[in-house]
This record gives sequence, structure tokens and C-alpha cells, in this order.
Amino acid sequence: MLRVVASILAVSTSFAIAAVPPTPEGTLITKLLSTIGSDSSQPLSNANIAALNLKENAIYSQIAYCINPNKPAWSGSLCNLIPNFALTAAGGDDNTNAPNWYVGYNSNAKSVVVAFEGTETPEEWIDDDARWPLVTLDPRLSAGNHFPSYATHGFQNVWAVFADPVLKAVAALVNNPNPNAPVHKIQVTGHSLGGAVASFSALQMSLNFPKTPIQLTTFATPRIGSPDLAAWMLKNLGNNTIFTVYQRDPFVHAPPLDWAFSKYSHVGYELWNSTNVPLAVLCSGLENPSCSDSLWYWYLSDHYGPFYGLVMGNDTGRCQWPQDVILPQVSSMALPTPTASTPGIPFDVVYQTSVPVTTKTLVITLITLVGFPIFLRGIQLLRKDIPVPVTSTK
Repeated sequence: MLRVVASILAVSTSFAIAAVPPTPEGTLITKLLSTIGSDSSQPLSNANIAALNLKENAIYSQIAYCINPNKPAWSGSLCNLIPNFALTAAGGDDNTNAPNWYVGYNSNAKSVVVAFEGTETPEEWIDDDARWPLVTLDPRLSAGNHFPSYATHGFQNVWAVFADPVLKAVAALVNNPNPNAPVHKIQVTGHSLGGAVASFSALQMSLNFPKTPIQLTTFATPRIGSPDLAAWMLKNLGNNTIFTVYQRDPFVHAPPLDWAFSKYSHVGYELWNSTNVPLAVLCSGLENPSCSDSLWYWYLSDHYGPFYGLVMGNDTGRCQWPQDVILPQVSSMALPTPTASTPGIPFDVVYQTSVPVTTKTLVITLITLVGFPIFLRGIQLLRKDIPVPVTSTK
């Protein structure tokens, strides 16, 4: 914690970059943090949870698992929960380790929405999620500075695959001259790997759209870099960054705080659902030992929530796509002519979510499910700082 604070002070005094304007969510977080002490927490009321738009962002994150980038359309039971939404761009590749993403405009909230899909396969976990060495921060994220040993290798690599097309899609909406489609805020969200990628994306947007409020709201997000990166994120995004941890999710604790002679940190403030009542507590500090960092054992299934009533993951049943329903676009927006990467094409096939079950897949799955919690437990034993167990409701 002291290292994170020191990093924040160093960054704030070394660079002239200012944080983007506060979002309503960021303003509320700042207000709530002012009422609690260091390394402590405060339950969130239902009114606060609603004001932070947590359920809405959870829906956006889950929809990222359902979007077909080849035939994108805003349709189905989840999409019906967010009307007046124009889907303007989508990408990704289910046949590779590049998760899907989409960009759109919510005419009710006057916001641009960017959402990223989480991990789908064990191979993706090995190739992307488990590549933990710290590397130099990408120049597109450093504002001309050289930041060595800042970013987790695998997560930054995934972000870099589609950083430019995502930024281009967002710029088309932020710079839209149509007065009937103003942009009051950019919302960036994602679950799991999607949350990690969303974090890098939000940082990139803060450097490219410094006058636009940017809200980063993620779920089950791992540590994406060093305490120095956390400080740089805070410098550029202010308190507009929150992530939710559901109970005993092990994957949010990857990489460990200390691993291979490096230190890691989450970015933003943790909202922890430890017992379902309340749905979340706000944790002060960037690595709060009284919140999910206090755990010494985990449940793998907690990685999928539920988050504010919504279970996440790559499951067709959670998408529920009727094939003949396409919501109308916002008529007041000056959107491009529909193509394969924009709305208007009927969703005429069931979104394929299954992957071939091979011996390799089964072996990797077994290693992941059994070995990862044991690995984290071993790290804690080596550090000799095992926290006091928290009573489980399970």
C-alpha cells in the first residue's frame, strides 16, 4: 500500500498530464472515499449501486460474450434491457485468442459504450492471462514517457491487437458533429480478461480525449501491471475507475502482489461482494487488506458472479438471442451505412460458443482449476503474511 501511495505521489509531481473530468460515478466514489479511512471499507446502499450504473455495465460486459463480430446486431433479451442503443462497431475473432469487443452509443445516457469479452477457452488463459512478466508500457499509453516494467505482458498484448480500431470507432462518435448525439461520457467495461483489456483501453482514451469524462467499470479483473501503472492510471482517470470482486474469486488475485521479483497492483477501487448482503462494499486504497485481499482460499465458480444479479461467461443460454429481432437504431444519429462491422445485418445464426474438447483442452483445464489456487496459496505461505480467514456464507 505504501509503495502504491509513493508511486502516486511520484507520478503526480513528475508529469503535467491531468485527469479527465470526473464522471458522476467518479464524483460519487470521491465523496464516499472521503467518509472512510485508509484500508477500510463502507457498504454501498442500493441507491449508490444504482447511481454507479453497476448493473448496466454488467449487462454491457455480458453482451460482449454474445456479440458476433461478423454479423453484429443489438438484439435479444439482454439488449432489450438497454433500449435506444446504437451498435456502431464490433470486432474480435473467436477462432484466435483475440476476444470480441463492440462500441456503440446510448442516446438516453448520451454516452459512448466500449465493452470487451472475457476469457473463453483454457488455451486463451494460458496464452493471454498467464503471461505475467512486466514489460514496458506501450507508447500509445505513456504520453511520450518511457515506463519500463509497468504492464503485464499478456494483457497488454491482447489490448494491442485491436487498440487502434477500437479507438477509431470511439473517435467517430466523440467527434460526431451531430448536435442531436452529444457525448457526455465514455463508458468502458469488461469481465475477466475483458476487464484487463478495458483498463488499457480506458487509459488510451484518457490520453486521446482528455476533455471527455471516461468511466472504467470492470468485473473480476486481474492485476494488469505494477503499482507504478496503477498510479499512472489514477493520474489520468482520477477516481473514475472501479472494479467488482464477487466473494472468493481466485482469478482477481492473479498475478500475486509479489511474483518473480516484481510487484503488481489492481487499478482503481475495489467493490467487494463478500456475502451478498450488501451487494458490495467500497474499499479504500488500491490494494485493501480488509477486502478480497484478506482471503486465503477461493471458489473458482465465483469468477462468474453473479454480479448485481447477472451471471457472466461464455454460455449461449446467457445470451438468449432471438434470431428475428433487430432493435431500431437511434434515428437522430449520423451513423455510417451498415456493413459487416456495423448494425443492420440480421442475426441469422446462433452464436457459436462451443470449442472442441480435446485431450489438450482437458489437461490444461485440469491444471488451471487445480493448480492455480495451490500456486497462490504457496505464494502467501512464502510471504508469511496469511491474512485472518473471513467467514464464508457457502
